[in-house]
Formats: sequence, structure tokens, C-alpha cells
Amino acid sequence: MPMWPAPTSPASTRAHQAHSAHAGAPAQAVASAPGTWSIAGEHADHFGGIVVMGISELRAAAAVSPRNDGTIKVRFIEHTHEGGKQTDDSITLDELQERFIQQQPQIDEQGRTVIPPAPEGSLASRIGGVIWTMI
Repeated sequence: MPMWPAPTSPASTRAHQAHSAHAGAPAQAVASAPGTWSIAGEHADHFGGIVVMGISELRAAAAVSPRNDGTIKVRFIEHTHEGGKQTDDSITLDELQERFIQQQPQIDEQGRTVIPPAPEGSLASRIGGVIWTMI
């Protein structure tokens, strides 16, 4: 099994530092969570079953701060066996609103509910969708 070198500083510290360097301002909030994986019963929880989960010492972290230009910008930094890799992405709140409107169920001519297909999109649109839903 390949082993990737694990960073020695906490994920939350690295996220805060990366955010400050990229945004030019300190993060207003930083959060982290442990990596998890299912050991048994991966899809049983949808039907009331039991799932056994494992927790990793490695953590994921996010740092955020408000913007005033109506844009959600995301920088995803990952560490792989080949080294560090970063992906930048963004989406405007207007684009998120259009996606939200497209996802509203419609009624067809027979009176049946038409569920739109699952939205597709980049990392910023997926995270933006969560933010939009929370708002």
C-alpha cells in the first residue's frame, strides 16, 4: 500500500495560512474534520442499518472569509504522492441562483411532478450550492 508523506502541522493551521496568503486577509473562520471511511455497511444506513466507520488521523480543513463582490472562490489544496496540487474555481451568486431555479421541481401536463436531473458542476458550484441552501 503506498504511503504518502503526511504534513506535520495541523490541517487547520495550514488552511488558515493558505487562506491568508491567497486572499490577502486572515480567515474569519477555520474548521477541520477527521478523514473517515466505512468499514462495513456502507449503504445500509439509508435503510436504517448499522455502519461501522473508521476515523483517520489525517484531517480536512477549510478556511473562509466574507467577500463583497458576489463571488464564491474556492482553492482546493491536496497532498498526493506526487506532491502538492491546487485547484482554483469560482462561481457567482447570480449563477447559483440560476442553478437553484433550474432545480425546482415542475409539474407536467398530466399533473405529475418532474424532478430535474442532479446538478453538475465544479467544486465551487457544489460548495456554493451548500452555502445557498444554508442561506
